[in-house]
Amino acid sequence: VLQAPNTLTYRQADTVLKLALSDGSTQTRTIERPDGVRPGFLSSVAEVLRSTTAASARGGPIAPQTVPYIYGDRLYELRLLDAAVVPEFEREGRTFQKVIRGRFETGRQGVRPGYRFELVFGTTGPLAGVPVLISYQPNWWLHVELMLQS
Repeated sequence: VLQAPNTLTYRQADTVLKLALSDGSTQTRTIERPDGVRPGFLSSVAEVLRSTTAASARGGPIAPQTVPYIYGDRLYELRLLDAAVVPEFEREGRTFQKVIRGRFETGRQGVRPGYRFELVFGTTGPLAGVPVLISYQPNWWLHVELMLQS
């Protein structure tokens, strides 16, 4: 983990390189990973997509869930707020059959609200558990969508 002032800009690349390539004398912070806590954000997302896909295959309701994970030296949570099976999802001329649309939130453990995003992911075949759309809007003027390309 690189500790640097948040006022650095790309014009100060030399300063950042010196910090990154230092002799190791900079202080590092660590945290023990408690039982049940995942090693990172992406492994948490993968777990929720697998369990949600399995729940939809059984035909049961998709329950909200929370998965703890570590980011840096702190505990965070990935929260599935709600999810629903969508028989057909169409975007940009592409159609995906039987997907799940889920609303998620991530943030420091025990702190709400966090950052919200939406995933649409496949439930069957080669797209089972694979996001076909990721949508994130951190503020009113920025909305980012990532769409699966074949």
